[in-house]
Amino acid sequence: MTDTTTRAWLFVRGPESVRIVIDGTAVAVYGPGGRFNHSRFGDEMDATLHQAAVEQALVHDGWSLEQLTTERRVTSAPRGVERRSSLRLVRHD
Repeated sequence: MTDTTTRAWLFVRGPESVRIVIDGTAVAVYGPGGRFNHSRFGDEMDATLHQAAVEQALVHDGWSLEQLTTERRVTSAPRGVERRSSLRLVRHD
């Protein structure tokens, strides 16, 4: 199983908004308006550094962080792969 975390930041400035989404090594920037930019990086740290640079530029231009959301997903093992737990429940009376 792999653990994937998607993080999203919503920035606002007046009636405008910008949403930054990191999903693994991909960073998507939605807004303002109909603008869209998608970038893929070699590892999650590079994606996070890019997000931080975009965030810093937004704040410098007068944008404010409105909301931060995090969604954690666990994807299952490929079909045909057996998963076993090494834990056993033991009852003590």
